Amino acid sequence: MNKNNSLDFRRKKRHNHVFIRLRIKRENKWVWIKARNWNEVGFNFTIDQNINESTVQFRKGKDRFTGEIVWSQSGLYDSNDVYMEVILNTLLYKKTEQLGADNHSAGNIIKLIRCRGRQDDKLKLLLHLGINMPKTKLNALIEKGKNDCAVLYNYGLKVESTQWSEVVKQTLESSSEFDNIDKMLEDLSGMLSSK
Repeated sequence: MNKNNSLDFRRKKRHNHVFIRLRIKRENKWVWIKARNWNEVGFNFTIDQNINESTVQFRKGKDRFTGEIVWSQSGLYDSNDVYMEVILNTLLYKKTEQLGADNHSAGNIIKLIRCRGRQDDKLKLLLHLGINMPKTKLNALIEKGKNDCAVLYNYGLKVESTQWSEVVKQTLESSSEFDNIDKMLEDLSGMLSSK
C-alpha cells in the first residue's frame, strides 16, 4: 500500500456506536468476533489468537470476504471498562433469552448490547429487569475476568469487498433506531426516579 492510499484509508470516518458481529476463519473453524471502529473500507477487532497471515477470511451470514491486516498489537486488557462491558452485556443477553425472541423488549435490549459503553444505562436496565448489580459484586466479577483472561491481540483490517460494504450499509440503516432506545431509557429513568 503506498503512502497516499494509506492516508486516505485512515482518514475515512469510522463508526463505533455499535459492534458488528461476524466470524473469522481460524484453523478451519469459524470463530465469532466483533468489528469495531468500522467503515466501508475496514475495521478493527480483538481475538485471543495470534494471526501470522497477512490476509484472513471472514463471514457474515452466508457472505464471505477477505481482509488485509494492516496493523496488529498484543497485550492484556487492563481496563475495567472492557470487563464491565462483557459482564453487563452477558447479563442483558441472558435476560433476552428469558423474554423470548418474539418480545419487542428483547429486541431493544439487543440493540443496547450492541452499543459500546453506556454502562450506566445498562446497569439501570438490569435493575429494572430485576437484576441488582452492586458495585462490590461488579468489581469482584471484573477482577475474576482479569485473572481468567488470556492474552488478547488487536488487529486493524483493510477490506475491499462489496459484501463488507453491504454489511456496513445495513448496519448504519438499522442502527438509526438507537434513538428509540435512548427514548426508552429516558422513559425508564423517569419511571425509576418517580418511585
